[in-house]
Amino acid sequence: MINAIQSDRDIESLGSPQQTQSMGGTFKSLMEDHLAKTNEYVNKSDDLAARFIKGEDVEIHEMMIATQKASLALELTSEIRNKAIEAYRELSRMQM
Repeated sequence: MINAIQSDRDIESLGSPQQTQSMGGTFKSLMEDHLAKTNEYVNKSDDLAARFIKGEDVEIHEMMIATQKASLALELTSEIRNKAIEAYRELSRMQM
């Protein structure tokens, strides 16, 4: 069940820096975590592909899943970058 907002202070605290940080951190830390995870996926995919090519015992479905995870993570990273650049350009066009 959804809890009711108790007071005006609850409304004012929504979106405050303290609450944002307690909910998962800053944008910078979220991006660092995402980039680290993306790098992990790419490295795992590369490792499995290299082992498969060498003829080692690697299940092809595991290699394909790892490759797709790496591909999707890279696509997401690219889209996040594009949106950040778009937001920056929009802010730079605003008149003060």
